Amino acid sequence: MVMSRTLTGFRNALMGLAVLVAAFAAVAAVGNDAALASTEAASVPGLPDGRGYEKVSPSDNDDGNVYPKWPVEISNAGEYTYLPYEAARNGDAVAYVGQPAAEGGVGREGAGAGNEYVARRNAQGKWEASIVLPPSEQVNVYPDYQAFSPDITQGLLTTNSEVPLVPGAIAELFDVPYARDFETGAYTSLLPVKPPNRTATQFKGYGVRLGGNTHQPVFAGATADFSHILYMANDALTLNAVDGGQTENNLYDFTGGELQLVNVLPDGSSEPGAVFGGPAEPGAGSNGPDFENVISTDGSRVFWTGEGANSNIYMREDGTKTVQIDAGVGGGGQYLTATPSGSKVLFTKEGSLYEYDVETEQTTDLVEGAEVQGLIGTSEDLSYIYFVANAQLAGAPKQGDCPGSAFEVKECNLYALHVGEPARYIATLSSKDNATSPKSFGWETGDWRAYLGAKEAAVSSSGNTALFSSILSLTGYENKEAQEFYVYEYGSGKLRCVSCKRSGEPAEGVESTEGRHFPYSAFLPSSFAPTYALHWMSSDGSRVFFNSVEALVPQDQNHTWDVYEWERDGSGTCTETEGCVYLISGGTSGEGNYLVDASESGNDVFFTTRAKLVAEDENESIDLYDAHVGAAPPPVAPQCSGSGCQGLPAATPTFATPASVTFDGVGNLPPTKPKAASKKAHKHSRHTRKRGQHRGKRGHGKRGHGKRRARSVGARRSAHNNGRGK
Repeated sequence: MVMSRTLTGFRNALMGLAVLVAAFAAVAAVGNDAALASTEAASVPGLPDGRGYEKVSPSDNDDGNVYPKWPVEISNAGEYTYLPYEAARNGDAVAYVGQPAAEGGVGREGAGAGNEYVARRNAQGKWEASIVLPPSEQVNVYPDYQAFSPDITQGLLTTNSEVPLVPGAIAELFDVPYARDFETGAYTSLLPVKPPNRTATQFKGYGVRLGGNTHQPVFAGATADFSHILYMANDALTLNAVDGGQTENNLYDFTGGELQLVNVLPDGSSEPGAVFGGPAEPGAGSNGPDFENVISTDGSRVFWTGEGANSNIYMREDGTKTVQIDAGVGGGGQYLTATPSGSKVLFTKEGSLYEYDVETEQTTDLVEGAEVQGLIGTSEDLSYIYFVANAQLAGAPKQGDCPGSAFEVKECNLYALHVGEPARYIATLSSKDNATSPKSFGWETGDWRAYLGAKEAAVSSSGNTALFSSILSLTGYENKEAQEFYVYEYGSGKLRCVSCKRSGEPAEGVESTEGRHFPYSAFLPSSFAPTYALHWMSSDGSRVFFNSVEALVPQDQNHTWDVYEWERDGSGTCTETEGCVYLISGGTSGEGNYLVDASESGNDVFFTTRAKLVAEDENESIDLYDAHVGAAPPPVAPQCSGSGCQGLPAATPTFATPASVTFDGVGNLPPTKPKAASKKAHKHSRHTRKRGQHRGKRGHGKRGHGKRRARSVGARRSAHNNGRGK
């Protein structure tokens, strides 16, 4: 009997050892070129907050790729788009771009292109996606979506055709703005009259580039229900509008089935040559105007600026009267933003920061002579303002000297201003933080860009949390001028690096075969849309989502770009004092995985990947996934083989933010000495990084089949340029 128990115990021990060995082998195999033989041991992904993977893009789309919206410098040839992505505020819908199916769409694909889809989670929790473009036989030039309603039930697009999309609409190859109801499929023409002074090729919103197209009216904003829709165009489309020529825009509000002219002066005359919000910032290159909160939530207030000699800020109210916002400072202000209700307006003039109260008609000088360069962001009620300025305020070590240039790096001071309190110094940033490489299709992205589509920073709704980037070492972490992302919490005064390596080892960044060093190891995707900034942070500031090329957790074994989440202590599943870092994209795909957008709560994180994260994913395509809080665990995937069978990742542990990436008080400490690493480990790190950069990738032809040769970053950029005909 004793012998029987001993043998049984020995056998059980062997079985336990075998299971342990198999588990370690499965983890080691993640991210290698060889695929896992079975996915049964990893059927439930190790995600935080009770998340599960949901496949958003359909499996029956002829193996068509979803086009990620990543920077050109790190994209695979043919796999990027100018067209807009946007997630619904509640996470139950998303607009995205991909290759066309055999039926539907306009056949538009390749570099910078794609077909617009809308996917929605149905009552059973399953995703249903469809192309939302007009039939190809109805359009001569590909239609472009510019914006969507917050719930993604409606969209705004322009297209030209010899046949209108609705009876009686203008056609004749004019770029006509339309609204589309995705639930009914109905179109509404927003151009009730034929442009009287422009030909079809001349009619557009002058001075604003949208993707690769400059020949179309430009949407500037709308109410959530689309009862008011703003756009600007270079012609007089109403009786009280004045034609200022091809290079000057008039501003219109489409409401009640009619156009109302917005650029009306207080004396009732119209002002040809105007822009919604504020004009493009000086030196912004191809970046466009500032449309942030240019229309109030009820549509009653619209903010605009005259151009040329009359560069004053105005508010058009109820379509009947106009008020000059910057009259108290003698005009000539630069619009920054407004509250959602339109009750308060923030603007600058000659470096000073001002707030205008619409109800009291009072102007307050918030920071006199601050030499303000721009905004990181504000709370919704403007009680918290995060701004960059040159002035030496609140204990800043020295005067700033922004803006600088591509060849001359300057220093710029970051401050926080809370109502009733003096300004607070946070850190000194680099001028390169507002002209970040990669430049992403010619746009320069940065922390205090006025153009929403190029902004790379965010502030929580309450204003207690700010997210921004820097190539400087703000907390003492040795980032080697690689771009990292930081969270500042006003209440505690803590500044944290959320993308720095948890091990304390220095950043490696990205290098090409030519040895060129790109100054970032993490990045946030930009929308490039003039009316929308992607959600990289939950509205309460407790979660931050970003891309990193560095392995921030041990489960990240694929040596390429992955999607991560930083979470504050007490939020979701995080119980670490300094916050937790989680791997969202699985770390299994040998190609880059890229953040697309998130819901306002952060319960939904959308990203693209070629990895097969659910059993129903049976093709080799790049797909769109949602890491959804509360998703049902996927079924156990069947056994598979081949290079495409990646399997699901092992459980991802939480990692607290170490002291080396956290700092109380002001930033810009001297770099801390990293933890000692053996020469062997360092050599292995360099080897794996190089292997990740030069790994061969699957082909990206029309349907993404086959394999292609390994490409260096430089080779991929050459392929991209060839694809654009350069």
